[in-house]
Amino acid sequence: MKLKLKIHGKLLFSVLGFALVIYVVALGYLLLEIRSSAEESATKLTNATAAGLAAQTQAELTSHINIARSLKHTLYKYPEMDDQVRDEAFKPILKELLLNNPSFIAVWYNWELQAINKNYKKNHGRVRSVYYRQGGRLGTRVDTLNLRSDSVASTYYSLKLNPRELITDPYTDNYTADPANDTRMTSVVVPIMINQKFAGLVGIDIALDKFQDYTNRTKPYKNTRAYLVSNSGVLVALNDTKFLNKPIDAIFPPNNTTEILKEKIKKGEQFSFFSEENKNKTYTIFQPLVIGNSQTPWSIGMVVPVNEIMKDVRKSFYFSLVVSLLGLLLMIIVVTRISRKLTGPIKRTTAVIQGLTKGDISESKKMPIRSFDEISEIRKSVNSLIDSLNTTAQFADEIGKGNLESVYKPLSDNDLLGNSLLQMRKSLKLAAEEDRKRKAADALTNWATTGAAKFADILRKNTDNLNEFAYSIISSLSKYIDVNQGGVFLINDNDENNKFIELAASYAFDRRKMLKKRISLGVGLVGRCILEKETIYMTNLPQEYINITSGMGEENPSQLLLVPLQVNDVIFGAIELASFKPIEQHVIDFVELIGESIASTIATVKINIKTAQLLEDTKLKSEEMASQEEEIRQNMEEMQSSQEELKANVEVLTDDMNAIKSVSLLVEYDLDGRITDITDRFLRLLGKTKEDVVGKFQGSFSTIPQDIDYFNSFWDQLRAGVIKSYEQTIIVNGKEQLIAGKYVPVKDADGFTYKVISVSYLKSEL
Repeated sequence: MKLKLKIHGKLLFSVLGFALVIYVVALGYLLLEIRSSAEESATKLTNATAAGLAAQTQAELTSHINIARSLKHTLYKYPEMDDQVRDEAFKPILKELLLNNPSFIAVWYNWELQAINKNYKKNHGRVRSVYYRQGGRLGTRVDTLNLRSDSVASTYYSLKLNPRELITDPYTDNYTADPANDTRMTSVVVPIMINQKFAGLVGIDIALDKFQDYTNRTKPYKNTRAYLVSNSGVLVALNDTKFLNKPIDAIFPPNNTTEILKEKIKKGEQFSFFSEENKNKTYTIFQPLVIGNSQTPWSIGMVVPVNEIMKDVRKSFYFSLVVSLLGLLLMIIVVTRISRKLTGPIKRTTAVIQGLTKGDISESKKMPIRSFDEISEIRKSVNSLIDSLNTTAQFADEIGKGNLESVYKPLSDNDLLGNSLLQMRKSLKLAAEEDRKRKAADALTNWATTGAAKFADILRKNTDNLNEFAYSIISSLSKYIDVNQGGVFLINDNDENNKFIELAASYAFDRRKMLKKRISLGVGLVGRCILEKETIYMTNLPQEYINITSGMGEENPSQLLLVPLQVNDVIFGAIELASFKPIEQHVIDFVELIGESIASTIATVKINIKTAQLLEDTKLKSEEMASQEEEIRQNMEEMQSSQEELKANVEVLTDDMNAIKSVSLLVEYDLDGRITDITDRFLRLLGKTKEDVVGKFQGSFSTIPQDIDYFNSFWDQLRAGVIKSYEQTIIVNGKEQLIAGKYVPVKDADGFTYKVISVSYLKSEL
């Protein structure tokens, strides 16, 4: 009994202990490797996704600021034009920009009066012209601001002191008096400089809802949160809309990390870090986006829960752990059964078995069988065990070397160890296949992300030449997805009455194909793709459809892919790609993805071309108007003579006015309707002092309260230069008296109203 317990203990503690150590070390190493690989791949994917979203957002905002720059160059002729036709001449340009850019809320420009009117000597005052979209309709507004002084707290004044390109923090506003029309927006602003001196601003108001869609659909992992943050740390777009327009402190609790985060956003630096949220580890990346030449970069932020990254890792680990424990359990059962069947051991058998418990299973340990008694049966069993363990060890060794195809046959259906090893091999094969699929999926994701970033850079080039732009797209796309031939077909809508499809650029076998092709709308596969706005993929092309000539001869491709170029349901054309080999689905998805970006850029290119044409038309009109300058100069000389005569009359009139003030009921008002001066005779009539009256609004002493709407309308007309008559009842010596008179606007030498004078008389006693 003592010897049996000794053999049993050695088997359990030697074989199983050694196997357990190997299992623990192997599983621990496997877990660490899988975890490290998964976390590294996830951070790379998150970084690439954030970079792609930043590049897309930066490209769109930069295209808007480029439009503002183009408009600025167009406006350089504005000061030389007649002030009666200036704004009318530029209205078509502003309207065209709004019609071709659905995300634009308004396009506007401001001119300093000093820059466009040589006779205006004040260093404040400006004219603002706005073309805006409100409620599905277009409207325009021209008004004059800051005539009395500049608003030192305004953005306009800041840019006047320090001219620079700027994108503003998000804000809510509208161009009507109805708060229901309020829209979240931002503005891109470009200064107008003449002779290195500030002359005005050009700006575009842009709706921010589009960027909300970007952050909502960007989720490389479940529960990913994406943010678009302004330079000052205001949340522009994010998944949870209740935090819109709030500071970033609302989602990142204030601490030292948050302060560093805000500082890096303000400087436009890329950074990432791991942190904990509610005891859950997260990975955060912020990617800057620089808009034009502005000094206030925005950032794209992305937060990914690490537990989402590690779900597959934990699943694989738990599966491997269960399989390993099962194998270990089966080994315990096998060893225990073998140890219990060893009875009547002798010294040689005991020595051999002791060697087996230590892992010594060499062939030299097999015992000769010379009899058929119980000892022979024991030795026969020991020999068989040695053979079995050697076979199993060889099989396990092959599996350890990665040879999962090694042939192994269990001793019987009851061979628990052998069957467990076979089950373990099956599990390892399954794990290897899952790992291969995961790596393949990661490779496709990285391929698409890299391609998106590459084409984001390509889309920023050749934006002033549509054909060169089309060629750079089709040549780069053909090479990247490895197809044999490609073409870009665009809708030619230069003539509204004669629209057709034309081949803008084509490419085949590393060569530019100088082909000319014109297709009517709706005709052929290209026309059908554009008409239906749907992707077409054909795998059995007719022999005569496309013929490709290379250095090896002529051959017809068998695969054809047509992808429409559309953005916001507006179609601009289609991309045609032909290949000798099948085009995989992930490639089709990638072409469809960048098709929208290409369409958006084509829209911008067309706008640039139209803007250039409008600029040329404006230049021609300016040359026509130049011929009128001589006549205007002569008129100015006549006006100068008239002004000198007028100045003499003003001096006489001033003396007369002083005489009138001494005997009449006369009051002076500023443009807000407040009393600035009053004659002594009127004060005696009212029974008040000058201190009691100055600063009061017109109508303050009437016995009938004045309606505010009537007051505003009355003074709007006076500010516009209209002379108004009036009657009102006042208290004189305790009695009601009816007074009547006129309100006369007074203008300065430049024709601007700067005050109002009323001359009154007592009409009757009530």
